[in-house]
Amino acid sequence: MEKKQVGGAYRLIVIMIFFVVSMFFLNQHKRSGIIATHIDISGETVHSVAEFSLDQAYQHMYSLFKSHNIDLIIKVINQCMHQFTCELVEKIIIDSTFLFSPEEKMRIIFGTILHCNGKKSIQHRLLNFLITYPELHKTVPVLLVLMRSSAVDILPVFTNWARSLHKNDQKEDLMSLFVNDALVAAIDQDDYDIVESMFSKKIKISYEKASQLLWYIVENNKNNKFVSLLVRHAQANVNSIDNGRTLLIVAVEQNNKKMIQSLLDEGAVVDRIVDPAKGTALQIAMALNNIGIQELLREYGA
Repeated sequence: MEKKQVGGAYRLIVIMIFFVVSMFFLNQHKRSGIIATHIDISGETVHSVAEFSLDQAYQHMYSLFKSHNIDLIIKVINQCMHQFTCELVEKIIIDSTFLFSPEEKMRIIFGTILHCNGKKSIQHRLLNFLITYPELHKTVPVLLVLMRSSAVDILPVFTNWARSLHKNDQKEDLMSLFVNDALVAAIDQDDYDIVESMFSKKIKISYEKASQLLWYIVENNKNNKFVSLLVRHAQANVNSIDNGRTLLIVAVEQNNKKMIQSLLDEGAVVDRIVDPAKGTALQIAMALNNIGIQELLREYGA
């Protein structure tokens, strides 16, 4: 009796294993079939896709658009890379049928550019959509989207494009605007890694812009870790003065001990007097009766 129970349990286990393995391979096959259908655009070969008109190619991609699978959309666009690549991307940008977000549309632009290695004219035509359709980056900074995308390697192409517009068309310095908007948004979102990545990829801001960002961080009680990044990578002036106050004095007035520590670590002058009526940072801390900040300032020589 016991042997029969063991034998039955053994057969049940074998059946379960066989079922699980079968379902795994079935799902893999279905997934591969779905991807292949998207990549080949409803069973058409790459050669025949190249013979489609713009509208035909677009219609064949409808099911893919509905999925909002941006990576697959980019693969299909670049599978039929030929004379109407830019037109296909522009059609996606202006079409409201599939409710692509501005961020998704920008990712499609960047992903397509990534596959256009060496085709500078196409790359710049695609980037020009950012000028033609400024609503794409009205609420989401374009450079922030690029930095967070899988196409971040096109950053040199993006930088050269923005600078060429400034040089050839006498436009405002677009790159500086893009950089500033991205940095402010990243700071607001407390995205330290992105800010650090931007600087590590040699994205530069002026001394004056860096100092303005430093004031923004201190006055709005943002993450104190950004202070060292701006000082080390962009030479922000940790002792700058505005409206009779230093950054250190502002941090003291806001009782922000971590910010005070960061400013002092980066070289803020502890006893600087700008407004004699208010006095030093220590005198302001004493007036506010903040014992902890008084002790910290004294540790740095106040």
